[in-house]
Amino acid sequence: MAMQAYGIAQLSLCISMNAMVPGALQPWYADDATSVGTAADNTRCLAFLVENGPKCGYHPQPEKSWYVCKAEDGAVAKEEFEKLDLPIRVTRGQRYLGGFVVSDEEKVAWLHESCRKWASAVGTFAKLADRWPQTVYAGLNFILQNQWQYVQRVVMGPGI
Repeated sequence: MAMQAYGIAQLSLCISMNAMVPGALQPWYADDATSVGTAADNTRCLAFLVENGPKCGYHPQPEKSWYVCKAEDGAVAKEEFEKLDLPIRVTRGQRYLGGFVVSDEEKVAWLHESCRKWASAVGTFAKLADRWPQTVYAGLNFILQNQWQYVQRVVMGPGI
């Protein structure tokens, strides 16, 4: 019941923020608030949460937050957040709720790096398989298989 009560308490915060900054799409997942829009709108959303969130039990930490934007928008975003003294990290890609928010070019680079690491791990397991086959089997099933499924979800989407 605690999670349901917390969600109900956050509802008034969500509605108020949407009324104050209608230009930003504001999806919420449990206690993970997000806004999608211009840098100015996103800055206003975070400032609203910092000011009004604690009243509803929501305590945002801008210094732990990420702002994902296109390369050409990075300077504008940093300027907008600095205007309101919100210490946020600006990046072009970041993991988010089991996915990865990034441009297609960076997704391909991330995928290549993930494949390289996965292939290296399989090579290491192959060297160990003669001496510790059960351990290697467990490692493949519980570690690498789950990592690869995550990579597939990021690349192909959640429907696979």
